[in-house]
Amino acid sequence: MTFRRHLFRTAGIVFLVLTLIAVGIALPVVVGERGSDLTMKPATLMAGPRDSYVIAEPLALVGFPNIQIERGTVSLSQAQAASRSGTDAAALISSGGADLVLEDATLVIDAAKGITSLALTSPQTPPHGPLATALATARFHKLSLSSTIVIFRLPGGRQEVLSGVDANLSLRAGKELLLVGTGLARGQKIAFDGRLGLPPQRVADFSGQLPFSARIKGALVSASFEGKLALANPILMQGNGELSIVDGRRMARWLGFGWPDGPGLKDFRAKGPVEWNGQRLAFQRAQLSMDGNKASGTLSITSASGRIGVDGTVALQTLDITDYVKDWGKGTGGGLLPGYDAFGGAVSAPFALPLVKQIDADLRISAERVRASSVTFGRAAATLSVRSAKLLADIAELELFEAMGSGQLVVDATDGKPRFSLKAKLPRGDLGKVVEAFSGLRGIQGQGDVSIDFAASGETLQDILHTISGKAGLAMNEGGRLGIDLKSLTKAAQNRPITGWSHALRATTPIENLIARLTLSDGAVYADAVNAMTPDGIVTATGGGNLRTGLVDLKVKIGTPNATERELKALALEAAPDQISVKGPWSAPTIRSETPKSPPPTTPEK
Repeated sequence: MTFRRHLFRTAGIVFLVLTLIAVGIALPVVVGERGSDLTMKPATLMAGPRDSYVIAEPLALVGFPNIQIERGTVSLSQAQAASRSGTDAAALISSGGADLVLEDATLVIDAAKGITSLALTSPQTPPHGPLATALATARFHKLSLSSTIVIFRLPGGRQEVLSGVDANLSLRAGKELLLVGTGLARGQKIAFDGRLGLPPQRVADFSGQLPFSARIKGALVSASFEGKLALANPILMQGNGELSIVDGRRMARWLGFGWPDGPGLKDFRAKGPVEWNGQRLAFQRAQLSMDGNKASGTLSITSASGRIGVDGTVALQTLDITDYVKDWGKGTGGGLLPGYDAFGGAVSAPFALPLVKQIDADLRISAERVRASSVTFGRAAATLSVRSAKLLADIAELELFEAMGSGQLVVDATDGKPRFSLKAKLPRGDLGKVVEAFSGLRGIQGQGDVSIDFAASGETLQDILHTISGKAGLAMNEGGRLGIDLKSLTKAAQNRPITGWSHALRATTPIENLIARLTLSDGAVYADAVNAMTPDGIVTATGGGNLRTGLVDLKVKIGTPNATERELKALALEAAPDQISVKGPWSAPTIRSETPKSPPPTTPEK
């Protein structure tokens, strides 16, 4: 029950089974006994036992040539055959009250042609024996399918096969058709049942809607529908439905898509008003959930050029992306980014990307809060567009670090490793939280502006850290405090080299402003300009570090606020700026004083 190129095809094929078989086989019941000008193809019916016939050549159904029985054995049910004489059995079959059994059959449904005609005009009687005539014209009380193969021929020469079908089709009180059964789709058992209501009056040309309901259930997917079926080309169903998928990645692979393993995309559920036309499944005002995230909105799934298309507008109270990032922090923490290790752990795992190579999408997402593991951000709104393996994410707003940021993410996976570019701005954010997020230290206090413009490539976080390049900027114009005590750190380093930041974290350093401009190149960070005004002078930093290894090599100078470089050279050496070097692992570097020592005092000449 699957279309190779439709994510929702498992439900769709079952709906086709229910609609095409029920409508096609029972069409004479719907429109009366006026017959059809769509005659059957000649068929060879080989007589078997008294109450059975063997179909050896294709037998088309009256009124619906898109459905053909290519082979099989049709017979009267064992209970009816055993209790009746030949004359009584013939009368029962002729009256339309027989229970027929179709065994070891191959049923072909040409779904590519759709429904081309529902008008039955000139009456005809198929030139076959009673059982074949009853089967072809749907003049029976009940039809049982046993060990039947259903072949769906699809556009482009493709086909899907539902094997091992055991099902019962029956007419209840002349008002509705019932279908219940099971089958194997791509090796997995699917159970299905459905109901198709009939028009209140038998007409020769019916073009309205009929009551229709259906359910399917398998190991990976279940679906239900209750509403109306429009007998048109294409078939149109409208009503209320529910679709549940246990594991989206396994489901996609079962349907023939090469989706990779990865986090998330589990426990998907959509419930609400739904419309399906064979090409597009659309939920309106629906309740949606996946990976524990609950949302409301619209969602449609389509198919084009062999790719799944997803379109929708959804709103969430909380968007939890923990499943996508929970493995990133399992490294030893050697890198500048806390929790990342260049040689194992998190950064060696696949980076959790949208399936840009497998789907097309146009999604509008909003959330009151966003959660990633133990970190919670505020409200967010973004538009995601994926076309031809390229993703464009416009982040209209994302509340983080006590500010509202915005940005744009581009992922290009059309050729080789995915390429990323990210541009973002965070005005008047909490710089302390920004710095702590990237360094692990509460290195600054105060508000300021942050801007980034990065590019990278790769399929793992390790690849990205190796290739990330671009610019970053930070500006604090209203004053604040550095999270380290520069004066005590400098004094302690003058006595002996120290390791770690413990000497510097006991107090802070007030600053009037701060400007930092950084360049990234292949995972290395360089300080283009880092300047801060403090009561003790202008603090400048030069050098850089490595995001992958966590090693830094920095020089920090504390000068005098009103002295030029020439004036400093003219001053005594004791007035020269203090300078320290910070070298080694960022988490515990070695800090040395590089301030020139004052020369010994000279003795005046006598």
